[in-house]
Amino acid sequence: PHLNFYRAGLEALAQHSVRRFGKRPSALPAAELDTLITDLMADDTPGWSGPPASFLYFVWRSDGVDVTYGTEDGMASLNTPYMAHIKPEQVW
Repeated sequence: PHLNFYRAGLEALAQHSVRRFGKRPSALPAAELDTLITDLMADDTPGWSGPPASFLYFVWRSDGVDVTYGTEDGMASLNTPYMAHIKPEQVW
């Protein structure tokens, strides 16, 4: 149900990256990617045309944390016991 939100965010990020660095995010070196992420966190994104940049960063980061730390495999990679209050019926 959130497909349009993610698509609009990815397109806005790509446009911002091209305006700022002349390249899409996938072509940026690590230092420029760090700057791009800092721009998102600070809403320092002139001409931004998608969901609010800092909110988008928050949602993407939260989703990444859920997938990494909210799964049995993610916790196993950290050598930490998986202790879900309610264990999912299927692996995700």
